[in-house]
Amino acid sequence: MDPEAPRELELSALEAEKEPMAAGPEPGAPPDPIPPPDPRAGAEKNGLVMKIPPEEEEEAALSGAAPSGSPKFTGLGKEELLREAGTPLWSRARKVLLVLFWGGWLGMLGAAAAIVVQAPRCQPLPSKAWWELGALYRAPPKAFGGNLKGMKVILDLTPNPSGGPVWGDAAADPGVQQQVQEALSHWLKQDFAGIFLDGIEELEIGSPWESWVTPELRLQQLLMVWALPGTPVLSYGDELGLPRPPKNQQLPPMPWEIIDAIKKGGNGSEPPAELELCTTVSSLRSRELSLLLGQTHPVPSVPPSLSLLRLWDQSERYLLLLNPHPGVLKPFSGLQQPPGGSQGPLVPPEVTLRFSTGPVVPGQLELRLEELKVGPYDGMLLGFPYKG
Repeated sequence: MDPEAPRELELSALEAEKEPMAAGPEPGAPPDPIPPPDPRAGAEKNGLVMKIPPEEEEEAALSGAAPSGSPKFTGLGKEELLREAGTPLWSRARKVLLVLFWGGWLGMLGAAAAIVVQAPRCQPLPSKAWWELGALYRAPPKAFGGNLKGMKVILDLTPNPSGGPVWGDAAADPGVQQQVQEALSHWLKQDFAGIFLDGIEELEIGSPWESWVTPELRLQQLLMVWALPGTPVLSYGDELGLPRPPKNQQLPPMPWEIIDAIKKGGNGSEPPAELELCTTVSSLRSRELSLLLGQTHPVPSVPPSLSLLRLWDQSERYLLLLNPHPGVLKPFSGLQQPPGGSQGPLVPPEVTLRFSTGPVVPGQLELRLEELKVGPYDGMLLGFPYKG
């Protein structure tokens, strides 16, 4: 044993006695609190981080108190997100959502295909000639007084068969007359019902047909020409309400001053009722298949009124209503069954007024058939949509 060792131990004990002793806790005093972890150290658990706003730090520094800081969720980390996504709960949720998405997509696709398959087929359009898809207008050259320059140009550009002068003086050629006679005989043998020859005035006939219609029914007659099946054929002046001249008298010239006044739109230039009828109904006829190609069905109404229904496939329906009586009529009042019923296509209780030869109350275009009144010698064109 080293003799110096006891000496060193004694010196160490003396030095320890010289150091001041720390005061111990008084009996019964609580232990010193453990200082909380520094929130600025970036401690984090499951994305929960203690963050202290700068303004709280400044307030705490001025007051001498510790900043309070509140935990804020900053989201899961990549590893924690992958670990949570692999749990059985989220795996089943993803499978359920995937099945719902593809099931809904296939269901919508099947529903669309079923609607297309079950939708009613449109009725095919019949083959029609050009004169069946519009109206014909008879224009006597003498009555128009040289205002047919456009028609003259068309006739000049029309190619003549075999290069012969068919237009003009060829009608007086005996050879042409023989050809026409042979053509008439040929087509009559082909079961043609007849051939229309215009301009034959040698035949003894009774009163012209137009004299059978009183002036009060002139608008009704014109409305029937446009609204009934067939090709509307108008003679010159029908669209202006010009009266027919007596038999064997020259046709009056076309009143171009009326047309010019309407175009200029001056005072007193209101278009005639006949011209307004032709303009409105011809526009409807050109775009509505029910008026152009549709079938015609009679609709029961109170006599002496007349009601006809025009319909085609799924297009809008049109009801032609005429009152040839000098008094006001309620055509559908007091009927035991609704218009149409078992005898034809059903007509709804409410319709829309498309045209009327009589006065129209502004804003009253929706009409109820049971309360509908038709004035003396008036005609109406009513429409309603198709309901399958």
